[in-house]
Amino acid sequence: MGHDETGSGHPMSEERMKQTYADLEKKNIELDKRVYHLKTLNDVSKDIFGNIDPESIMRNFLLMIMGNFGVLQGYIMTITAENQGIAYFNQAGFEPEDLPLLQNHSIKQLISLSHSR
Repeated sequence: MGHDETGSGHPMSEERMKQTYADLEKKNIELDKRVYHLKTLNDVSKDIFGNIDPESIMRNFLLMIMGNFGVLQGYIMTITAENQGIAYFNQAGFEPEDLPLLQNHSIKQLISLSHSR
């Protein structure tokens, strides 16, 4: 027979035990999610500090983030401040014919965000 959390020796009701178990299950699920996210951050940091090739870092970062969120399409892009052109672009899951439109739209979005500040 279970005891309540006060340690007073009084048995817990079955309903209270079920509720406690359900609460613990929810907490375990949340902890599992946090561990997964921390492992992802650990993988990203290992890649960044163990690699000096910026393109490889960006590509690996893109793939890790896509895997973390379970998405099939993603891209990563940096633009130059001077001429607002693309400094780096990499993608996964998009059709080649869609890339020019994706790049142009993304540049316009980034520029509009930077001007709205």
